[in-house]
Amino acid sequence: MNPRLDLALKLLEAGLVESAAIPVAQVLERDPDDPRAHHLAGLIARRGGDGTLALAAFTRGLAVAADDAPLRIERAGLLLDLGRAEEALADLGVALALAPDHQAVLSTQGRVLIDLGRPDEALVPLRRACALAPDDLAPAHNLGRALLALDRPNDALPVLEAAVARAPAAIDPQADLAETLRRLDRPQEAAQVLRAALDRASDRADLADALAGALLAAGSADESVAVLRASLDKAPTHGAGWVNLAAALIETGALGEATAAADRALALDPDDADAKVNRAFARCLADDYEQGFADYAHRWRTAAFQRPYPPVTAPPWAGEALGEGTLLVRGEQGLGDQIMAARFLPWLSKRPDRPRRIVFECHPCLHRLLADGLEAGIELLAMGSPPPPVAAWIGALDLARMAGVTAGVMPVDVPYLRALPLDSPLASRPPAARGRLGLVWAGKTRPRDRSCPLDPLAALCVRQGWRVHALQLGPRRADLAGLPAGLGVIDEGDRLGDMAATASVMSGLDLVVAVDTAVAHLAGALGLPCALLLLATPDWRWGQKAPRTVWYPSLRLFRQPHPGDWDGAFGAVERAFAQGWPFLEVADQR
Repeated sequence: MNPRLDLALKLLEAGLVESAAIPVAQVLERDPDDPRAHHLAGLIARRGGDGTLALAAFTRGLAVAADDAPLRIERAGLLLDLGRAEEALADLGVALALAPDHQAVLSTQGRVLIDLGRPDEALVPLRRACALAPDDLAPAHNLGRALLALDRPNDALPVLEAAVARAPAAIDPQADLAETLRRLDRPQEAAQVLRAALDRASDRADLADALAGALLAAGSADESVAVLRASLDKAPTHGAGWVNLAAALIETGALGEATAAADRALALDPDDADAKVNRAFARCLADDYEQGFADYAHRWRTAAFQRPYPPVTAPPWAGEALGEGTLLVRGEQGLGDQIMAARFLPWLSKRPDRPRRIVFECHPCLHRLLADGLEAGIELLAMGSPPPPVAAWIGALDLARMAGVTAGVMPVDVPYLRALPLDSPLASRPPAARGRLGLVWAGKTRPRDRSCPLDPLAALCVRQGWRVHALQLGPRRADLAGLPAGLGVIDEGDRLGDMAATASVMSGLDLVVAVDTAVAHLAGALGLPCALLLLATPDWRWGQKAPRTVWYPSLRLFRQPHPGDWDGAFGAVERAFAQGWPFLEVADQR
């Protein structure tokens, strides 16, 4: 051991950085290759704030002592501070080869892999670190983060619960636990966790944003607005807060205030795509499609779109001539969105300057329906399949803006799809029945639950004389088992293999009653009368008040009078039935 270096270390530990540098310099003057001296020189430079000099010292030390694990670990930490994570990861790998059970290095390696977007690789070192130090918060928290990044919230939940129990005052594990609960559709519990975290860290605007999001998912839009306003009073330049406030205000129906909140976010960052999308929702709900569609085009720059839709190596299309090039029309979002957008494909194919080849990317369960219903010349590509070489691409819903759709003008004929014949007829209806009615009562639960209770709705339809055919798929199909046998509701779920099969069943119906799902879009595309049951603040395309929609003339919109008030919407449907709708309306049109 060199006594001068021992002295330098003691001086450094005492905070006497300049004094510590003297004996180190003396040692290096005598022995320029002393690795411990270079190690201490790097520590001194780093303590003094000179990262470049520190890196040079560590690197010089490793040049003569490549197997010095502590020195390599020190350089990895410095590289991380300098934003050079890939290089740090290489040093950590070498350090682990020298010291395979170094718990801190395993934990750091896992954290870096998560930050580099490689959470699958982080699992092994983090699990090993947890096994070596079961009481250490960092690896447990990061293991939960990795599982969450891999979209495995069920696996992340017990890990993060244990991390929070181990360190109840640590804020970040609580935030990640709340995000896990939100992804598991447990927003009330997420809000409870976030309230506790925000009580300890009231200046954390990100916690307020997360709490507001959980409250919104739980249906507490007014409380979400209040949380965000309080946070923005403290941090008025927090752009994400204004973006989130716009989303919360839309849910309360305050569209003007929502637009103003989005404008505040854009004043802070004119390129904020999320702010533009939220402003688009507010504008479209207020029937301002021209400006709304212009804002909505920015959705392709948001994280919500970049994750599920890999980029295409071609420019976006703005209507210019493509010559012999191929145009890719990107299918997006849910089945309903794709059905709604399919109307523009024939319009696109009839343009004088139409692309030579048009490829529509859509969900496979739509292929039979669209192959039969669309004009020849439109090729279909299953979502997730590699596209052919293309000259340009456009989002399917961006065609609405190009076609000139407004809240009062639809320049495309409806109906635009047709149903294939049924393989076997529907059950005969009783002589006294008013007609055959298809029923769908459950839809997406994210980002909002659009479902309604089955029992009162089915009873209403039967009471009004309809023979009810359930068109429900998914977990809520099980609701049928709880209905009184006397209602006579017929479960058609086994017939609904894809959307073409669903359309065939619907062709034998007189009316559809549905919440906001793909079935409602399909009814409109087929020209079938449909009672669409909507939340008090519905999706952007349905507007805020009107009983009709430009998208589908055969739909009639029945809205919750207040958030959660399905009884009010059901009452409006029953009154419409009592007044002869939809048959009286069809007779009037004739």
